Amino acid sequence: MRLQVSLLDMPELPMSIIMDYCDFPAILNLLKTCHSFRDYIKTHKPLPQITQIGFSNQRNQYICNVSRTEHVFVMIVFDIWHDYCLHPMGGMFKMYYYKMANGCEVVWERSVDLDTKEERKIFLENEDFIEAFSRDLKIILEIQKFPIKDFTFWGGPGLSGGFHKAMQSNIFQAHRISFRNSHQHEIMEYLQHFCPKTLEAIYINCHDDVINGVKKPWMTISEVTKSEQWKGAMRVGMTIPGPYLAPIEDFGHLEKGYVNYRRIGLEHVKVMKEAFLSSNSLTKSFCLMFYECPDQEEIKRFLDPTLQKDRYLYRRPHHPCQIVSIQFMDTNGGYKQFEFSVMDIKNITEPERRSLPPIEVDANRILRGLMEELEDDSGKLEEKKIETPPSTTENPSCLSSVNRFFSRLFYGKQ
Repeated sequence: MRLQVSLLDMPELPMSIIMDYCDFPAILNLLKTCHSFRDYIKTHKPLPQITQIGFSNQRNQYICNVSRTEHVFVMIVFDIWHDYCLHPMGGMFKMYYYKMANGCEVVWERSVDLDTKEERKIFLENEDFIEAFSRDLKIILEIQKFPIKDFTFWGGPGLSGGFHKAMQSNIFQAHRISFRNSHQHEIMEYLQHFCPKTLEAIYINCHDDVINGVKKPWMTISEVTKSEQWKGAMRVGMTIPGPYLAPIEDFGHLEKGYVNYRRIGLEHVKVMKEAFLSSNSLTKSFCLMFYECPDQEEIKRFLDPTLQKDRYLYRRPHHPCQIVSIQFMDTNGGYKQFEFSVMDIKNITEPERRSLPPIEVDANRILRGLMEELEDDSGKLEEKKIETPPSTTENPSCLSSVNRFFSRLFYGKQ
């Protein structure tokens, strides 16, 4: 009679050798056996760190070539380039969950070489394909020790429920999340499960403007922009031709971003200009794209009364060596755009320097700041009554003096 030994009862050496030959699908199945074995795997054979993960239940040839209608597709990329023997083509796995008449079929697929794909299949009797997907996803996310670099949702009805069930009340860490062809309520269902402190970038891309011959309405993201995840993100992107509706004020805090509006006005440009002038960031950039602008001539007069150029330069009040650039571009794609960016004053020409508008500063604030710095440095500075200088707005000569001071400071001019 052959003696049957449980995997958990095996000595550590043969157990370790067996585990070395287990790839991702095998380990995923072993993780479902029992808690004791799951703890052993987490300790002795942890899965490599996931760098990217994405899923969809849409039929899209650019995502996956699926002929069956009801399915869930999952793409996972592991950081396992060093493990060439088990994963010669890198760490990308594709998983398909297909709805069947009396259960679901799960297919794992990975590339062995440039021309060969390895495929494994398993049939789960009386199992709902969304349930199978959410259970596997829950296990995959639970064993991650570090934030995932990129999380992508390709959208599709009913899929957010499976993700919500996998996450339950847990908060997941990721650096970047992308939503493709998703509605605002779906985005909110996903977004609530991500840690605002870890999240760095949010991208919302809606490419399918026309569905069954009917043009989609412009997407409202006003609820998304109120979320803590949005407020904490430093980069946001809205890819062309996705149209979005949200207050322009919700984009001012971003380090980098781009958004496409159907119509903008003078207020949009004013808000972004002020956000750039008041920011301390050296790498801040934003692209404001639009299709209609009834106030276009008024905007140009606001930016430059001479109306002789499409690039407008301004010195930052608190950092006169930093220049805010606002450039207007009329593209051939049916839309126009204002590009906001920051550059060093050394990177503009001498004629552009001379044409810079005066810096609007408050002399009172400057003197108060200097006094505070002196007090912090010495700690012994006696308080003296300083005569308050006249306001620069009331006395133009004072404003000229301040501008001459900055001119000598940064250009060496007398």
